Amino acid sequence: MRLTEPQFFYHVTDKNWGQKKQLLPRDNNCAGVWCRDSNEPNTARICVCPTVAKCISAIEMDREHRIYRTLRPCRARYPRRVLDSRITTERWLVRPTAFVLVGFLSEELIRDIVKPVDFIFGSDGRDLELQKEYYKWVCLNLIQMIEADSDSRVKSGVILV
Repeated sequence: MRLTEPQFFYHVTDKNWGQKKQLLPRDNNCAGVWCRDSNEPNTARICVCPTVAKCISAIEMDREHRIYRTLRPCRARYPRRVLDSRITTERWLVRPTAFVLVGFLSEELIRDIVKPVDFIFGSDGRDLELQKEYYKWVCLNLIQMIEADSDSRVKSGVILV
């Protein structure tokens, strides 16, 4: 399987894992609940993206989320049979990996980033063309927020802790 060059990766979650967490790869059955598209392979993995904006474009968000980054640069697998991975640049970590908390996305910030997009493009996000547009709007909204942020709390879509 093809691997990326070593780099930092991000994982965005609504869970609070504290300052540091060792994540374990999981298959599609997450604690008894099917948590991925039924067409995706059942490969145990940690889904990550190279940027926060790509993470946002990959998941539905409606409440505060925390942003974790790999502790060290690492190599990740390119996914197979994941339709939107060309848009989200989702990658897979298949070994236990340490992550550190680098920031959070407040509910208000998520509302500012995501809701205008949901209003324009609908909320299902599963159509690939719509998802491409969704990603573009997320990036534009993040850029506008960063430019308008007078006290520099927002950096590349991350509110620093």
